[in-house]
Amino acid sequence: KKKEEEKEVIEAKELVARRVVHAKCVNEEMESLKARILLVQTRATQIEEARKRSEERLEKKKKKKEDAAKRRAQEEEDKKTKKNGDRNSFDIKKKKKKK
Repeated sequence: KKKEEEKEVIEAKELVARRVVHAKCVNEEMESLKARILLVQTRATQIEEARKRSEERLEKKKKKKEDAAKRRAQEEEDKKTKKNGDRNSFDIKKKKKKK
């Protein structure tokens, strides 16, 4: 009877030891998963920031192109106005000479 009790105690201790080891493993796995989640979140944040910077650069490029196009259009308009202005003044000079 005593040997059976000792055997049960040994089995109970082994069971407790196995459960403790299992709990430690589960805890380590949880910590590992938490670390991976943190890495993924950090990477996601970096990707989002890079995307925003890229969009800002594209917006700046687009605005720069639009400004350049407006400037060129204005320069063309100014050239036409200047030519027409010169013609008009030339025409006025011609008319004055005729008189």
